[in-house]
Amino acid sequence: MKTVRLSSIFHHVIALLLTGFIVSCGGGGGGGGTPEDKVPDAFSFTAQTELAYNQVVESNEITVSGINAAAAMSVAGGEYSIDGAPYSATATTVTTGKKIKLRVTAGDTFNVTKEVTLTIGGIVGKFSTTTIVSEDTTPDAFTFPAKTEALMAKTVESDEITISGFNFPAAISIAGGEYAIGTGAFTSTAGTITNGQTVKVRLTAASAINTPAKTTLTIGGVAGKFTATTHTADSNGLFTGTGTVNGATPLAAVKGIIHQERFMLVKEGTNAPDPLVPSVLYDGQIESYAGTTFTAKVTVYYNGLNSPQQHSTTTATGTIDVMGKTVTLDLTGTGYGHGTISLTYSNLYERDATYVRFKTGDYPFRWLGRTNTIAQADSHQLIYSNNDVEDFTSSTVLTPACTYVNAKKNADSNFNVYSVAFNSENTGASKNCDHIGVNFSGFATVVDGGMRGTDGIMWFMTTNGIFSNFSILEYQTK
Repeated sequence: MKTVRLSSIFHHVIALLLTGFIVSCGGGGGGGGTPEDKVPDAFSFTAQTELAYNQVVESNEITVSGINAAAAMSVAGGEYSIDGAPYSATATTVTTGKKIKLRVTAGDTFNVTKEVTLTIGGIVGKFSTTTIVSEDTTPDAFTFPAKTEALMAKTVESDEITISGFNFPAAISIAGGEYAIGTGAFTSTAGTITNGQTVKVRLTAASAINTPAKTTLTIGGVAGKFTATTHTADSNGLFTGTGTVNGATPLAAVKGIIHQERFMLVKEGTNAPDPLVPSVLYDGQIESYAGTTFTAKVTVYYNGLNSPQQHSTTTATGTIDVMGKTVTLDLTGTGYGHGTISLTYSNLYERDATYVRFKTGDYPFRWLGRTNTIAQADSHQLIYSNNDVEDFTSSTVLTPACTYVNAKKNADSNFNVYSVAFNSENTGASKNCDHIGVNFSGFATVVDGGMRGTDGIMWFMTTNGIFSNFSILEYQTK
């Protein structure tokens, strides 16, 4: 009996020992797990060179991999950003799949190397930055494509170009125009520009046809030019003509002035408002040329008023016959803003503009006529008794009379055309103006006719966007 009991105990002990061995080896479907791995795969950042002084530099982006638990991360000599978050230099932890960038400010003189060291789970990666080895402020050669068909005396802007081929901010200056860097404002003041920035220039076109205007931009000693040439078709001058508008309404004795892309065409009405015989003024601004064809925006003033009920502010196309000196205007709107007007230039008016031609002497010598405005009943008289090139001066001897002061006169010596722009208006008791004054602008000219014969008639045309006022004035002595 003893022998049997000892054998049984022995077997139990062996079984227990085997069970413990199996459990310690993970057998029998028991527990256990993967150990933590906080050491990432190796990583690196691409070095950057030829950097500007004190330039803030960002590295390429790396992705953390090879770890299965959060690993300690620290940075020295710069800052890090995780998944686009704000930059920081504070130690932290990072997990697999996170995207890391570094940032540092480059050195403040040439050929300086700075390194940013990033440590993740004991693995080190470095980002190296080096400033320019030597200062190069000379860009590659550059130029601006020339432009043609420019409007006279108008601002012309070049195409935008990119400046390259240098590594250090270069001096920039301009002669004969203005420049703008990137989205900045235009300026003529010297400054600096960096490699890769864009620049454009602008200038004022010539005041004569088929004439180039040039500006020169200099960057780091390299000069680039921009040329803008005005249109070749000559439309400047004084014209007379006829037209058909508003369906079949004829326009007779149209008088017109075309000067540096603005034109005014007038047709007188009756002495009182009469829809059958209205006064009409077309105030146009030429917006583009293509050879002898132009496009324009035209405002139509019907009986002195910019009235949508009688017309539309419209666009028009015009054709210039350079040899025959004619202009045909096709209006594309409605009412009096629709139709065709044909004008012919006369050499009779081809004389230099001089202020002496306006001179009348003291009253009773004067220019006298009727205003073509909403009322169409006022007398318009003008006395110009001196050689003051600044002002027209009117008189109130006649009643009713339109009186005003401070109308600037600017003569174009190439054509018998004077530009006028009002600065103020007589506001006293003697004022009897229909519609004239501040913000009115237009043209005046002196042509042959009337008692004076030579320079005996004045054409006077003005608008302010709402009202118009024009007169055909005759030189008189009473």
